[in-house]
Amino acid sequence: MVAERSCNDELREAICNYLVEHEQELYGFAKRLTRYNIPNAKDLYQETAYRALSNAALYKERGTIGSWIYTIMFHIFQNECKRGAKVVADAEPTDFFIKDIAPAPDELYALNEISLAIASIKNEKERIMMTRWIQGYTYAEIAKELNMKLGTVKSGIFRLKIYIRVMLK
Repeated sequence: MVAERSCNDELREAICNYLVEHEQELYGFAKRLTRYNIPNAKDLYQETAYRALSNAALYKERGTIGSWIYTIMFHIFQNECKRGAKVVADAEPTDFFIKDIAPAPDELYALNEISLAIASIKNEKERIMMTRWIQGYTYAEIAKELNMKLGTVKSGIFRLKIYIRVMLK
């Protein structure tokens, strides 16, 4: 019994460490799932963290802790979508600390500044690609609309995000 409790405590600690170390990636995934609805993304992230920590004993070492947590988040999102409800945390976890999530770019800059940065993109396809991505289109939808390969769209958007960050500095 004592060995089992010690194992659960160690696992819980490992899950907590993963949540803290990979917070931005998890939050980014939550934003993509909720189509960049910031309040829903924050709720989805918090609910995922709460469920992962409260159900640490259910983790089976068939995959990594990260893949387990991403699966939890995806399933929470799917279940909430099926019910037609927005993703909300039932309870606030009180026994662990997760730092505040950095503000989204649209919270830091005025819409006008972002629009000017996008307008400065010379290539028409790249400008459309970035605009659609900010509007919440998936990579696949953008690739289909612009008749481009999925990999080209992904790498193009990655490059354009860097360009826009530089323009906004």
